[in-house]
Amino acid sequence: MKLRHVNLPYTRSMTELTESRFDPARRNMIKAGMAASLALLWGCTPLKIVFKAYPKDFKNDDELVRNCLSAFVETIIPGVEDSKDKGLMVFYDDYFPLAKYRGYFVYDLCHRAQSIFREISFISLNDIQRTSIVEEGEKDNKVTGKLYRGAILLTQIAFFSGIYDSAEGCSLIGFPGSNYGYQPSEIYYENIECYLAEELTLDGNYL
Repeated sequence: MKLRHVNLPYTRSMTELTESRFDPARRNMIKAGMAASLALLWGCTPLKIVFKAYPKDFKNDDELVRNCLSAFVETIIPGVEDSKDKGLMVFYDDYFPLAKYRGYFVYDLCHRAQSIFREISFISLNDIQRTSIVEEGEKDNKVTGKLYRGAILLTQIAFFSGIYDSAEGCSLIGFPGSNYGYQPSEIYYENIECYLAEELTLDGNYL
């Protein structure tokens, strides 16, 4: 069997890498894996979702949907307030099945808020209440539970891995983004000998 020569992504020159803010191959690989995690949503979707049989506000009110999704992102990624837009992107990226269910997902968040806490929307809840709603939805045995689990997974991967801007990284976990490595002085302490205890023997044998 003859093997064909294949040009792999990492064989590109340093100049080519410098010109790109992120590696499209890496981004596509991560996105493909993320999309596969939602594959079970296809083919077993309830009619309510298929025909969008829920209040029109969750289809037409973009501000309501975005604010609810922002609250959801803040709930599953504590401390994300200043960078929550990075977590929102997967809900608007048509590459993922999640984008198709954006309206229904927000509807379900608000419906649970009304049913459990008598609040008009998910946005009105405090952090503890929001967490309770998300945990409740995640435990659902139906397709809705898969939707919650997929939304949590995709949002966290998109945020922490930086697939939309790998050069920026993620300051929340100390990830500096794509780079060409570090200088030895940034990794190692200088004069490490001064941190070592004085030897008791010349050859390591106490006797």
